[in-house]
Amino acid sequence: MFQIQNNSSGLQKSFTTIFICFFCTIPIVFAHPDDVPAGKLSSEEQRSGYEHLFQMSQAETEGLQAVLLPLSQDIASSDLQLQKIAQQKKRIEDINALVAKKMASMKDLEEQFQLQEKFVTLSMKSLGKKLEKLLSFFVPFHLQFVRSDGSVDILKLLSLSTSPSDELFQDFLITRVKDQLLLSMKEASREDRHLAFLQAEVSRFEVQLAAYAEELTQSKNVLAQQALTAAELKKQQEHEQGFFQKALNEARAQQELIHKRISLLAGEQSRADYVNFPTQSIVWPVAPLLGISTTFHDGAYLERFGIPHEGIDIPIDQLSLVKAALSGKVIKVVDGGETGYSYIQIMHKDAASTVYGHVYESKVEEGQDVEQGQVIALSGGAIGAHGSGRLTTGPHLHFELLRDGNHVDPLKFLPKWSTME
Repeated sequence: MFQIQNNSSGLQKSFTTIFICFFCTIPIVFAHPDDVPAGKLSSEEQRSGYEHLFQMSQAETEGLQAVLLPLSQDIASSDLQLQKIAQQKKRIEDINALVAKKMASMKDLEEQFQLQEKFVTLSMKSLGKKLEKLLSFFVPFHLQFVRSDGSVDILKLLSLSTSPSDELFQDFLITRVKDQLLLSMKEASREDRHLAFLQAEVSRFEVQLAAYAEELTQSKNVLAQQALTAAELKKQQEHEQGFFQKALNEARAQQELIHKRISLLAGEQSRADYVNFPTQSIVWPVAPLLGISTTFHDGAYLERFGIPHEGIDIPIDQLSLVKAALSGKVIKVVDGGETGYSYIQIMHKDAASTVYGHVYESKVEEGQDVEQGQVIALSGGAIGAHGSGRLTTGPHLHFELLRDGNHVDPLKFLPKWSTME
C-alpha cells in the first residue's frame, strides 16, 4: 500500500517535558530542522525556516511567561506572608526573654526592699537598746526619773542637783542624747529615701511589665491571625492541587478512551472496502519546519501523564493547512468544542489509517473520500483554543499512523519533508 522507508537513523528523538493547560508550564524542546530528513533546500528556504523557528519560539515564550506570571506572584505573596510570620515569632521570643529578664530584676528589687525593711527595723531596735544602755549606765541612781512608758524625764533629771559634778554629768548626758538622736534621725531619713527609691523602681517596672504584657498579647493575636491565614492558604493550595490532579486524571482517561476507539474503529474496517485506493508513499501532513516536539512513545510524556504517546507532535502555526497523508475515506470526525479534543481519522488501503489531532476546524465529513495532499483541516493546539483539549503543548499537529488497528511510529515511514508537493 505504501513504501516503507526506514529513516529513523536520521532523526533525533527529542525528549520534552509537557505541561497541563493552565496548570503546568514546561518548555517544549524542538528538534532542529537539520535533524529532519534533509532534502533539496535553498539558502533562502533555510533562512525562512530559521526565521519561522525564531518567531514560533518567541510566541511560545510569551505564552509561557503569561501563564507563569500569576503563579510567580502567588509564590511571592506566600513567601512574604511566611516572612512576616517568622518576624512575628522572633518578636514574641524577644519579648518573652525581655519579660523574663524584667521579672528577675523585679524579684531582686523586692528582695532588696525586704532586706532594707529588716535592716531599718533592726537599726531602730538597736538604737533603742543603745539609748536604754546609755541611760542605765549614766543614771544608775535616778530610776525615779524614768517614766512608766520607758522615756526619761530630762527636765526632772537636770533639776536634781546643781553641784559642778552634777552639771558636768548633765551636760555630757544631754550632748550624748542629742548626738544619738541626730544620728538616728539621719539613718532613718536615709533608709526612708532608699525605701522610696525602691518603691519607685518597683512601680516603674510594673508599668513596663504591663506594657510588655500588652504588646505580647497583641503579637500573639497577630500571630494567631497569620497562622489562620497560612492554614487557609495551605488548604486552598491543597484544594487547587486536588482539582488539577482530578482534571489531569480525567484528561488521561479521556485520551486513553480516544486511543481505544481509534484502534477499534481502524480494526473493524474491511480491507475490501478500500482496495480501490491507490498504492502510495506516505507524505507529511504539515511541513516539519520546526522538527518534532514529541516523538512516538516518548519516555518523558509517559512519565508525565502515565499514558503512551501514540503518535508524533509536529509544531506548526495555529490555523495552518493540514493535508491528508494518503488517499482514503474519512471514518471519524470529532469536534471536541471549546474544551475537548478534536481529531479526524482516515482509513486507507491495506488496513492502514491516519489520525490528525488538536485540529481547530475540520474541512471534511465522515464518509467522504479524500485525495493525498487534500486539505482536510486547520491546525490547532493553542492553549484554550477550540479543539485543543486539556493536554496540549501549544500550537502543533498530533499525527498518528495505524496498521491493522495497531499504532506504529510514523517517523519510520515518512519521507524527506522537502519532497512534499
